[in-house]
Amino acid sequence: MKKKSLIMLAMICMMSLFFVVSCGSGSDSGDEPGEKEGEEEEIQIGIAFDSFLIERWERDRDIFVSRAKDL
Repeated sequence: MKKKSLIMLAMICMMSLFFVVSCGSGSDSGDEPGEKEGEEEEIQIGIAFDSFLIERWERDRDIFVSRAKDL
């Protein structure tokens, strides 16, 4: 029983290490590819809606866009 517990613990540790390593950016410099020095980065904001058949989603989209422009 103790051996199974140790094996399970080892597997959990290896899996969590795999997930931590695989979620890394792969670059320590923090620069994005194609980014040039001295240029200001353009910010893009995204939002996803199911559809605009419901009036509420159109209203929410308009509020979101106007607020993002204000900021």
